[in-house]
Amino acid sequence: MSYATVDGGFTSVIRTPAIGSYAGALVYQSTVGGNTITSGDYLETPWQRGANPYSNLTANVLTPQFAVCDATSIPVGVVTNVQSSWSEFALGGHVRASYGGGSTALTVNDLVGCNASGAVIPWNGTSPVIGRALENINGSGNRVWISLLDSALPLGQSQLSMTLASNHLNVPTTSQTMSWSATGIVSSSSSTVVGNDNRGTANVVASGSVASTPSLTVTFGTAYPVAPKVMLTPASALAAQAGWFVSSTTTGFTITYSLFGTLSGTASFNYLILP
Repeated sequence: MSYATVDGGFTSVIRTPAIGSYAGALVYQSTVGGNTITSGDYLETPWQRGANPYSNLTANVLTPQFAVCDATSIPVGVVTNVQSSWSEFALGGHVRASYGGGSTALTVNDLVGCNASGAVIPWNGTSPVIGRALENINGSGNRVWISLLDSALPLGQSQLSMTLASNHLNVPTTSQTMSWSATGIVSSSSSTVVGNDNRGTANVVASGSVASTPSLTVTFGTAYPVAPKVMLTPASALAAQAGWFVSSTTTGFTITYSLFGTLSGTASFNYLILP
C-alpha cells in the first residue's frame, strides 16, 4: 500500500508513489489508519501540509491508500503512467488497460471486471463491474481500450447505466447466475429465472388451489443502492390473467398472485429493471 496525494487542484488524475509495476494495472482504494474515505472527506493536495506531505493530518483531510485490484475490491482507476518513483492513474474515462482474459474473446460493449493481477477480464457475473470494452481483443498480454466505471450507480455495482446505441436503448445483456425462492403453491424447483440484474425472464410455475398469496422472489446478484423500478410484461397466457403484481427492494423483486382460485401452469414474465 502507498500513500497518495491529488496532483494539482481539481483533477481526475491521482499521482502516487509506485502503486503498480506497469501501466494498465487496475487499482482500488484501501483504508487509511482504519478509516475509509467517504463522501464529504477532503482529498489532500501537496500544498495543504507544507514541505512534509505525510504529517500534520487535520480532521476530515485524508491521504488515501491504493493497491492493485484483487478481483473482489471496488476498482477506482487504471495506472496510466509509471515512473521510477511515482505512478499516475485515471479515475475514469476511456483508458487502455492490460488484458488478462487469456484466449477468451472480448468484444465491443462487453462488461469487464478485473483479476488479482489488476488486469481486465470479461465480467464473470459476480465480481465488481469496472466498465465496458471499447474494442475487440483476444489474448492476454495485450492492451484493451475500456470505458472505465461507466456507471450511473455507486462504484462496484454490477448494474450499469443504460445508454443509447443507434437510437435504441442499450441494456446490459451479460448472463449471470440468478437465485429465487417461492411461497404457497409456486414451485421453487420448477420455476426458473434467466437473465441478469438488468433484464430477463421469470417463469413462475404454480399448481393447485390458491389459499393465500403465492409468490416468486428473485434475488439480485448485486444489491441496488435504492429499490429499483421493475417493469413486468406477460409472456404467457397465465401471466396475462388478472391478479399478478410486482414489488421490489434493494436486494430483489417479488411477483405475487393476489386472487383466490386455481393456478396451473407457467406464468412467464419478461422483466426490465430501472434504477
